[in-house]
Amino acid sequence: MEVLIGLAILPLALWGLKVALAIIIGLFLILVDTFRTTKTTSDHTDENDIMTSLPQGKSLFDQLNETTVKLFRDIAEAGNTSIGELSDTQISEIINEVITAFRNASESIDDHIQGGFLLTIAMHHVLTHATYGELFYYKHLDYEVNNYLANGLRDSYKKNLF
Repeated sequence: MEVLIGLAILPLALWGLKVALAIIIGLFLILVDTFRTTKTTSDHTDENDIMTSLPQGKSLFDQLNETTVKLFRDIAEAGNTSIGELSDTQISEIINEVITAFRNASESIDDHIQGGFLLTIAMHHVLTHATYGELFYYKHLDYEVNNYLANGLRDSYKKNLF
């Protein structure tokens, strides 16, 4: 855990807050992928499993999740947009669904979408859900993924959220 904290502090000292936040989000995404892979590829609980060996209370995953949700709320507020009616759990689920959908789509066409771009896409979809509701959000996500597969990534998504 100290190594992960050091990885976030070093860029903060060298390059500033934006890079440090981007690294924290990147670590969060890596943990999400690791957690999902561990849960789907293993039917047993290993005493040395990183997710079971974390101290009791808030896990690193929970802390990163809370930081990500707070960051998305702050960005929305700075842009005079409200996502206040969405719960933290909903925001986290939307972020994970969107990033997973676009990452899977990019892998299917042997492409790569930068992490900052994925966060921009996720923010767009969090706002879509908050503004138009769950049904429209799912239809829009499906449309956007299919549009990406057919036409490539939209220019409006080719922006780093940070």
